[in-house]
Amino acid sequence: MPAANAAAGALSPVMEARLRRALLADLFDRIQAVKAKTTLFATGEPIDEIASLMPRPWPVVSLSDGAPGDRMTAAFRRLLAGPDARAVLIRSVSPDLPLPFIKRAFQRLKHRDVVIGPSMNGGSYLIGLRAPTPALFGNIEWSTNRELAQMMEIIGREKLSVSLLPPWYAVDDAPSLDVLRALCAARQLAGGVKLRRTEDALARL
Repeated sequence: MPAANAAAGALSPVMEARLRRALLADLFDRIQAVKAKTTLFATGEPIDEIASLMPRPWPVVSLSDGAPGDRMTAAFRRLLAGPDARAVLIRSVSPDLPLPFIKRAFQRLKHRDVVIGPSMNGGSYLIGLRAPTPALFGNIEWSTNRELAQMMEIIGREKLSVSLLPPWYAVDDAPSLDVLRALCAARQLAGGVKLRRTEDALARL
């Protein structure tokens, strides 16, 4: 989640919360076009508040506090409980994440153990599995530029098959927030994904 704007300085907690809600609302609105069962995992925000942003009722699961790897392990264990299950976890609050990436992840999980969407800062915006794989989530420096390399090292050690999606960006710092702002301005001129709530929130910063 963006903590600052390079041009405008640090965001206040109220402004940051408002922007986060806008990013989530636009992402939720777009994800409903993907024909897949959707579950939302809330890791620290009121479930009622998050649920109010959804375009339709989705199951909302509150995950207990803990390390990111432990939370993701618990999420995948729940999602992959049924036979022949495939699950994709979107980690990034990027409201313009291309929907074909998500669809492609589910398709590739028919033939691969792991699908990863690498983010441009060396992390990941998406992780997909077709079976619970706790080993993948241990000893990872999450949300750092070492994250992807460490995951690939574990995948090689565990002899898992893997497929990579195209890189994308995560809106989690000042430079990535500026990228989002520039993309929104460009799409207003050239056409493309419309992010009404995000554009409105950015205009108020």
